[in-house]
Amino acid sequence: MKLFFRVSVVTLMVIFLVLAYNFMSFKTIQPEALDQKPPTIDSLAARHLSQAVQFKTISHKVEMLDAKALNGLLKFLETTYPTFHQVAHKETFSTHTLLYKWEGSDPSLKPIMYMGHLDVVPIERATEEQWVQPPFSGKVTDNFIYGRGTLDDKCTVIGLLEAAEILAKEDFKPKRTIYILFGQDEEIGGGQGSEIVANHFREEGLELELIWDEGTVIGKDLVPGMPNEVALIGIAEKGYVSYNLTCQMPGGHSSMPPENSAISNLNRALVAIADNPFPYEISKPVEGFIDYIGPVSPFLNKLAFSNRWLFEPLIFHSYAATGGGRALIQTSMSATIVKAGVKDNVIP
Repeated sequence: MKLFFRVSVVTLMVIFLVLAYNFMSFKTIQPEALDQKPPTIDSLAARHLSQAVQFKTISHKVEMLDAKALNGLLKFLETTYPTFHQVAHKETFSTHTLLYKWEGSDPSLKPIMYMGHLDVVPIERATEEQWVQPPFSGKVTDNFIYGRGTLDDKCTVIGLLEAAEILAKEDFKPKRTIYILFGQDEEIGGGQGSEIVANHFREEGLELELIWDEGTVIGKDLVPGMPNEVALIGIAEKGYVSYNLTCQMPGGHSSMPPENSAISNLNRALVAIADNPFPYEISKPVEGFIDYIGPVSPFLNKLAFSNRWLFEPLIFHSYAATGGGRALIQTSMSATIVKAGVKDNVIP
């Protein structure tokens, strides 16, 4: 018994020392910030984003393109940022995809490209009344701009053009050629927008040094256990695949239902999928995320991140509590569109 007690004590001490060593050696690798003060948002820039949001550039399907809304937004951009439009060459691809080329002074350098998109996702009619402000109002109040597209992704479009307009007015001349691309249909795959531009670049043999596309935001409560604001930088993107599940069974009248119907069987299939999720894992990009965020996290988070060999189950449990956290550690699945009957007394 004494031997067991001694072995237990020694084991605990060794574990404690390993935890402490890993914790102390888990040093920050964050780059030193040039200016840690929050940026001051120009009221005019905020107004421009508010105005851009009011154009209902919704992507439903390719054949449902709202040319009137996109025409209005493109005209707005041209009149709001006239100096940049004078110094940059603009090409329109497909119907409303914009590619700007800001010629650099050194043609030996590969160009870089900034990207955003003009379209937004639809509003579910059932949720419209739940909006604090109407979804396309662009209402500015209490230091917030309300509306579909304020984050995804007209903030990128307006932000890039605000910066470009300021630089153009200052007679800025880029050394490296800069491309700015605004796609028209990113929310439905980009087949009529960015993909066409990519094929054009391939045909021209144009190689880019770097692409900056839309990413995440600076905000609170984005990282589990991290109370401070965090600027998340996307370095990779998960792919996706969509499957259609169908169930075909004889229909009938709801007054004489069979023991099982197509709806109940399909429901069982959806529940079975939800009850059998993919396993959790820490991928290479998430490892890098932990290496950067871990050393500047609160004590318990830092302890867990610096000793993943012991606390990985706790990390998984914490991250699995939110959709955003779960997406970092798992191949996620979700049912999004369900279609069935047409009348309440007819079994489909």
